[in-house]
Amino acid sequence: MLATAGDDGGIQQAVIWYALDGDDIVINTEGGTAKARNIRRHAEVSLCLNANFRYVTISGTAQVDENPDPQLAMAITARYATPEQMQQMAQQRPPGQRVMIRIKVDKVVAWGFTGMFSLERYPQPT
Repeated sequence: MLATAGDDGGIQQAVIWYALDGDDIVINTEGGTAKARNIRRHAEVSLCLNANFRYVTISGTAQVDENPDPQLAMAITARYATPEQMQQMAQQRPPGQRVMIRIKVDKVVAWGFTGMFSLERYPQPT
């Protein structure tokens, strides 16, 4: 679940498909979605990933890439869909500009793996 700040100051949440690209979390979406609009206006985001009584929450700064790498977008979809489902989605998808949301991770909190732990990244001095 991705949480972003809406234009009214409220929280907007969306279920997402994601992948890791190096240390970043990447999400492929339509350019006109609420999450993309919200991130263009306010870059701070939060993610919550959970399964089987375990979770990871991630806080970070997101950026919208208006020219996403098509291979990376396909890799995200391939994590969740079969080749047949991918072909069907491509045929049914309305035309629209796809964008890539890239999240730089600042803080991670996890529970249920080997206990609870937290990792924070702080900017390096310049």
